[in-house]
Amino acid sequence: MSFSSSIWEGTFEQEKAKVAKLKSFYEKKMTEKGVTGKWLTLSTSKKPGEAIVKAIAEYKPVLAVMGARGISSFRKTLIGSVSDYVLHHATVPVIICKHHH
Repeated sequence: MSFSSSIWEGTFEQEKAKVAKLKSFYEKKMTEKGVTGKWLTLSTSKKPGEAIVKAIAEYKPVLAVMGARGISSFRKTLIGSVSDYVLHHATVPVIICKHHH
């Protein structure tokens, strides 16, 4: 099965809009609470955990906050977990927020 480029572009634009909405929501919450921070969107498909740890080393935050999809323990054993990787390799405390369905 193949998709036309317009379908891919439409899906990509929808996802970008979702990310922008989330970014706006959390930046507003941070401002309301007097929290300073930087929202990073990393584009990588090969090793996202390593990319996040590298960004932490570059930006030197005092804390990293990230989401977790909640994959099954079986799948986590087979392929690993990005949040687990970051938790064990970051040089700063990491808060992992689990997504509630």
